[in-house]
Amino acid sequence: MILEIRKFKQSGNECFIKQDYEFGDRLEYDFGEVKLVINGVLKRYYIAVLSSPAGNFRWCYLYDNCKKDVFLDSHVKFFEMIGGV
Repeated sequence: MILEIRKFKQSGNECFIKQDYEFGDRLEYDFGEVKLVINGVLKRYYIAVLSSPAGNFRWCYLYDNCKKDVFLDSHVKFFEMIGGV
């Protein structure tokens, strides 16, 4: 039994649940670190991404820190861009 569980864990099989959304029903937010080489210098930035799965739409904004005000600012900038809620 343990050997079977170990084989299953090592197989790396992935599964996905297909989900369908109506346009405008769902907006997803993600935030993470990105490293970019700019003028030959490696720099660390933070990226806020909002996406609409139904609309195949993505919006992102780069920041130089990951403080709470960045989280709030990314939402404000996104809603200003789309003209409100």
